Amino acid sequence: MGVIQKSGFWTTVINYTGAILGFFCTIILFPRLLNPEEVGLTQILKTAAFLFSQFSYIGSGNIVLRFFPFFKTGEKQFNGIFNLSFLITLAGIIITTLLFFIFQQEIINYYREEASLFVQYNMLVIPIAFFIIFYTLFSVWLRSLMKIIVAALYFEVILRLLFIVIVFIFAMDYISFDTFIKLYVICYAVPAIGLFIYCRKQGILSFRIKITSKIKEYFKPAIKYGFFCFAAGMGAALVGTIDSLMVGGMIGLAGAAVYGVSTNLISTLQMPFRAFSSIASPLVAEYWQKNDMNGMQNLYQKFTLNIVIVSLFIFLLTWLNLNSLYVIMPDVYSAGKWVFFILFIGKFINMSTGLNSVILSTSKKYVWDLYFAVFLIVSAILFNRLLIPIWGINGAALSTSICITLLSVSKIFVVKKLFHIQPFTYKVLVVTLIGASVCILITFIPVFLHWTFDVIMRSSLIMILFMLPIYLFKVSDEINSGINKTLTTFFPKFKIQ
Repeated sequence: MGVIQKSGFWTTVINYTGAILGFFCTIILFPRLLNPEEVGLTQILKTAAFLFSQFSYIGSGNIVLRFFPFFKTGEKQFNGIFNLSFLITLAGIIITTLLFFIFQQEIINYYREEASLFVQYNMLVIPIAFFIIFYTLFSVWLRSLMKIIVAALYFEVILRLLFIVIVFIFAMDYISFDTFIKLYVICYAVPAIGLFIYCRKQGILSFRIKITSKIKEYFKPAIKYGFFCFAAGMGAALVGTIDSLMVGGMIGLAGAAVYGVSTNLISTLQMPFRAFSSIASPLVAEYWQKNDMNGMQNLYQKFTLNIVIVSLFIFLLTWLNLNSLYVIMPDVYSAGKWVFFILFIGKFINMSTGLNSVILSTSKKYVWDLYFAVFLIVSAILFNRLLIPIWGINGAALSTSICITLLSVSKIFVVKKLFHIQPFTYKVLVVTLIGASVCILITFIPVFLHWTFDVIMRSSLIMILFMLPIYLFKVSDEINSGINKTLTTFFPKFKIQ
């Protein structure tokens, strides 16, 4: 956990710096300076581009993470694995782009009635997707080398700063909305280009095609593995995007905007999970290579405990101050309060199951991911079609939460059955009960102060009632070490006992 703790700490710092910027941009500026339909358009464009990129990826990133330990034979001797993943991604882009144009009329027909603005700008999905694809590919390469900080900096901080700049320019009437939305697309190019340059400087990006002995040896198993990961990844991608896309088509862009604000808040909760899992993924691959199941179990349980602590802490800060947040937003967005809560339940269960997805996808039993993908795709579409007409955006959230919960619970049992490891210790239960108790207790405190003082008061209580006991009783060595490091950084004379 030492490598995870060090890199994960700084990546989390960057992620939460980006979260503050993202909060200011997408939660405050966008809703206040754009109308709901315009906010909804940015949400649908981003979501559709993400789904497009997942189709194009064809498991190339998974191939890198799974087979990198076998390809690496020296400090900068990678035997063509990055070139192989690049070529696979290019093939995926060509195939997905053709499919997009083939089904474009069906897409337009689906959105024509409720989301005509998206119909006007639907072609912008393609460039956004291209930029996301190459950013993701380059970031996976860097993850395999344990270099994740630069990738996080570009996507979490620099990208959001660019969003803030262009929305201010638009608000001051210097540009039209048409120009704004095109600049919005161009912003996504910056992280991709930045990582391209960084990878070149690191000597891991080359366009020379060389068929090495390692490629000959691992080509067939890598392609087979990549295909299964692609199929499995599509299930996860669909369950994470189909709700927003269907809300846009069935309810409209205004509904997508409200739903998008809640999903953005949920995304903030998942930042520690993404930061730590990006480091844990190559470590899991190494444990498989060494067949070290004791190390895998230790990583599995520590990862889960730390994620439960951090995600509950951030949930409490967000949920218990949500009413104050809606005070500074247009009234229409308060309809997303229960969307946030319902989505959190599913996401929390998913995060608390730890590394089961990574463990399965990097093992010889990765075919299970294909079975789960089929289940996710079918259930996500069925539940959304059933629940959105009944409960609107709350129905979309419930659909997603049900699918994620069923998937997570199933994976726990499969990983336990196949590898005899599981993610939970008694500490996870204790932390969860403390979090639930604090949530119930503070919820019953009435609002009697101005919203700014109310936020300070509730946040202070969360620190005292939730984080302080965890720190004092040393529930997690990693959490305590991170807090101590932060304290000594800002207060050098502070002595830790």
